[in-house]
Amino acid sequence: MTTKDDGQKKELLQAKTIVFRLFKFRPRSEKEIIKRLKEKNIAPKVIEKTVEYFKTIGMIDDALFAKGWSRSRLNKPFGIQRICYELRQKGVDQDVIADALDEVTQDYDEVETVVALAEKRLKKYSHLDKQKARQRLYGFLARRGFSSEAIYKACTGLRATHNERWT
Repeated sequence: MTTKDDGQKKELLQAKTIVFRLFKFRPRSEKEIIKRLKEKNIAPKVIEKTVEYFKTIGMIDDALFAKGWSRSRLNKPFGIQRICYELRQKGVDQDVIADALDEVTQDYDEVETVVALAEKRLKKYSHLDKQKARQRLYGFLARRGFSSEAIYKACTGLRATHNERWT
């Protein structure tokens, strides 16, 4: 009986070490932790105990993770749609994502962010014809997760300020 308990204790210690190592690089969602432990062939009961341990010490908290991830991605800048997609991929619950984004985006102006990013990017497209530049700019902004509405408003504003480039 003790050899089984020793083996389980050893595996629990191994699982905790793996999780601490993962947290050394960046915060993780609960689903990410579980996935990595499964990849390392850790027993399901040990995974459950490990996750519970890290929840009790406050290191696994999807709400806190979602807020931090959202803040860092908004600073890149990425759009809300992309951030939402990334968090869903990381296994964060939709309600938790919505709450995190509501809190983080209170002072966030997507159109202003898109305009600033578009102005920077527009310089790279100076050698292209107007239509091609508009297509590439729209594609770039859409891939970064900005809404069509924000992109349209930003491009309309750019037309007014950069008339020679957009008409």
